[in-house]
Amino acid sequence: MQGPHPLIAWIDERMSRRDFAGQAGTSESHLSLVLQRKAGISLKLAVRIEELTGGEFTAARLFQEQGVPAEAAE
Repeated sequence: MQGPHPLIAWIDERMSRRDFAGQAGTSESHLSLVLQRKAGISLKLAVRIEELTGGEFTAARLFQEQGVPAEAAE
């Protein structure tokens, strides 16, 4: 996938990235790398993000953004 990670807009409309990272249980720097697609996302973090976004960003969708096939993300 190309272009900005769609989660960036969701976060920026609601809270600071630092607050989101804290609520997700990760560092702001790691979240930044994930949003730049320079670091992978763990299942644990993907599930936390899914919970924080009320299911708008599912774990499967987050893995697809990282280039993981949908079948592997289920």
